Amino acid sequence: MGGNAIKMAERVPRERFFEYVKEIIPRVKKAFGTEVSMVNGFHDKQDFGDLDLLVLDIGYENRRKILEEHFDPEEININTHLVSFNYNELQVDLIFTPQENWETSKIFFEWGDLGNFIGKMVNNYGRLRDHGFSFKYGFDGFKCKILHDGKHKNIFLTKDSKNVFDFLGLDFDRWKLGFNNREDMFDYVIKSKYFDYPSFQWVNLNSINKDRNKRRPNYVNFLEYIEDHKTVIKWDKGYEFYLNEMTEFFGVDLLEELEIFKNELEKEKVIKEKFNGKIIMDLYPDIKGKELGQTINGFKSSFDNWDEFVYTNSSETVMEKFNEFVVNS
Repeated sequence: MGGNAIKMAERVPRERFFEYVKEIIPRVKKAFGTEVSMVNGFHDKQDFGDLDLLVLDIGYENRRKILEEHFDPEEININTHLVSFNYNELQVDLIFTPQENWETSKIFFEWGDLGNFIGKMVNNYGRLRDHGFSFKYGFDGFKCKILHDGKHKNIFLTKDSKNVFDFLGLDFDRWKLGFNNREDMFDYVIKSKYFDYPSFQWVNLNSINKDRNKRRPNYVNFLEYIEDHKTVIKWDKGYEFYLNEMTEFFGVDLLEELEIFKNELEKEKVIKEKFNGKIIMDLYPDIKGKELGQTINGFKSSFDNWDEFVYTNSSETVMEKFNEFVVNS
């Protein structure tokens, strides 16, 4: 998970690795006073480069200090929510996870790059991203990024990962059993009713995903593996058909959400036309810099619902109220 964050780390043989697991997990639980969940690897794996642990984040002032007090490691590497340290020669990666993403993370990170492959399939579904609907499956659940007029809005479809597996035609009970090796996991992905060979090819990835996946050995190996499984989905039923399938399955009407988003953007545009910094600078040239920002923010905060006030009143009324605010300040 943390790559080569710990320079002194070495691969650890299976038997010693699980001896370390029995020692480390209770100590991490005690150190941080919270839940800890191990991210499982393939059953047949004979050596390990690191130990990935999800740690329920209940808020910590100094995670480095806690590790130093309870483990006294030779190396610690902190990268936002990911904290790595050495336990003897083993790299331990602590993935600090908020409560709202706890259950989804426990599923997403399991079994190698399976979560990544599932994310690729839902993102490709119906080629809806070509119509402004970009789907993402990740540690925080399944959501849709609606794109319109250069802006976007995220709509969560579900935090229940089993629903995503069901949608893709993947047996969740089979997932619970785990996978012996990467080929075993590859076969599971290929069985999805929405597995589409072209969508995984380098030519169909954006630059960010291409760069990221080229550094993932499992992704490169998967591309080689699926050369014998060149299933192609035509996606020729029209984008509204596929959106309706999503709506029926997850209970979220994305076409309706698009209209709501358009209305929100229009409202935002109207509000900015009625009241903005340029208008204030033209009327009050002596109010500048920091004072200008403080005055505008102070005026906005004097209303219980600023957006509604501006939207439902004329520009003249808004400016009358602002003039009163300046005079009385």
